[in-house]
Amino acid sequence: MTNSRSKHPYRYQKFLKLLRTARKEAGYTQNEVAETLGEYQSYISKVECGERRMDVVEFIDYMKAISTNPTNIIEELRRPYPKKLDRMQA
Repeated sequence: MTNSRSKHPYRYQKFLKLLRTARKEAGYTQNEVAETLGEYQSYISKVECGERRMDVVEFIDYMKAISTNPTNIIEELRRPYPKKLDRMQA
């Protein structure tokens, strides 16, 4: 689910995919991340599917919970992306 108000739906979807991939590659379940963050599993699920947006502080906490450097995702998001897609989906 993409937030229709987002000016960058393609990049946000890419961000969500990177979050899920980072968690799985680090060997954590949604339950484990939720427990570390003091949240419910449904919170992690909603963040990862785009139903709930994540702010930068939550992002840093999430990445710490999965023992992964947040700059990995930031660097990936800084790579060029198809601007045409963003305009078409906005």
